[in-house]
Amino acid sequence: VRPEFNSYDQAVSRASLVAIMGLPVTLGDNLVELPEERVEIIKRVIPALDAHPMNLAYAPDREGDVLLVNLCVSKSFGQWNVADILNTGESETEYYLDFSALGLNDGNYAVYSFWDKEFLGVYDVGLKVNLRPYASKVLSVCRVEDKPVLVSTSRHIGQGALEVIDAHFDENENAMFGISDLI
Repeated sequence: VRPEFNSYDQAVSRASLVAIMGLPVTLGDNLVELPEERVEIIKRVIPALDAHPMNLAYAPDREGDVLLVNLCVSKSFGQWNVADILNTGESETEYYLDFSALGLNDGNYAVYSFWDKEFLGVYDVGLKVNLRPYASKVLSVCRVEDKPVLVSTSRHIGQGALEVIDAHFDENENAMFGISDLI
């Protein structure tokens, strides 16, 4: 992730792809010399997710210079998708993420952009995503229910897959509760 070998977008994209696929993260950088924003990239992708090819619902889908990797997450408290949309080209591009490509249909979905730390809104069939050259958008796509649900976390790129043990809404107390396992 060193600046002399990667733009910031390239560093995020490379770390995202490795992490979403559950591959081990190898560190060859002198961490003490890395700029803080580069250290943050590493912090958000380790430890590796317990993801295996059977957890990746679809083989990567290539549309021009865009690579889509879909991680389906299923926990006792909910299910969601983490989509890594990677622009492998040197030009800015717009990509339409059709939720059916994630195996999703019939419903409204809350979408959160992990690296941008931004709630993008609620969509029914998909959304357009603008990608800078060599940039990734890592999105949590979570079905909207008739009660509050956990849409994302900021700790890890799995957005709750790694660190959240439980999350639930208590109607009697009108409050959301959860348990997480942090460093």
